[in-house]
Amino acid sequence: MKNGYAFYSNIHDLYILLNQRMEQIERKSGGLSYGQYRILRCISKGSGERISQQQLIDKTCLRRPTISQHLKGLSEKGYITHTMTKGDRRCKEISITDTGKAVLKKMEKMIDREFDQCLSNSQIDDCNQMLREVKKELTDRS
Repeated sequence: MKNGYAFYSNIHDLYILLNQRMEQIERKSGGLSYGQYRILRCISKGSGERISQQQLIDKTCLRRPTISQHLKGLSEKGYITHTMTKGDRRCKEISITDTGKAVLKKMEKMIDREFDQCLSNSQIDDCNQMLREVKKELTDRS
């Protein structure tokens, strides 16, 4: 890829900027951190809305201690529940509560508003399409 480093640098800068924006949204959301948001989103997108801690690690690329810390906070807020997996008491399945679904929906609306202020729907669609293509290409090569 020509200009590969420039592409990487722009993506990296965008990642940092997005994290800063997410921190602003986090402060407005009433305490749901970006890591907690990612976990709730991951659980809600799963089949049957139940997921193991290992699946969360694999899907979010967060480390086990980080996942554990976020899960503890989400559980204390009543956004998730833990149940023991049949046959393996060491493994817990995590599911999202109705309260968790409501806060996730609120956070997603805040994110939509943030991007609606700076990009049109067609610009967002174009960016999403390009990012999906890059992700597929990188995934296929690994």
